[in-house]
Amino acid sequence: MSSRTARSSPRRSQSSLPGTPLPAARPGLATGRWVVCATASSAWRSPAAGLDVTMADPRDGDPDVSAAAALVAGTDRDATNRALAERARLSNPQLFLSVRQQTHSNAALVEALDIDSVHVSTEL
Repeated sequence: MSSRTARSSPRRSQSSLPGTPLPAARPGLATGRWVVCATASSAWRSPAAGLDVTMADPRDGDPDVSAAAALVAGTDRDATNRALAERARLSNPQLFLSVRQQTHSNAALVEALDIDSVHVSTEL
């Protein structure tokens, strides 16, 4: 069994429609280091005080996620976000992945990557 299939937490469904149940909280996310990969045009701010957040610019190459608890791929390009998530998962199979998705046309690709949390602004 691979370390990816041995994950202890259930994955989030790709649907964020009203009434969709949320998955159980994953331990360690609030205390671990979060890597947020975003460009200036898609600036991201920590929603909660006290998170250990490292900002990374995707133009500088792949961020180091080897000791991170989570990666937020939040650029304004779906292809960049999927690529960041895929390479991060290879580097750290236990990493919590959150991806910004601009359009629904790539939903199947995002689902195939087994992303933990998908942010689609039109569904908020």
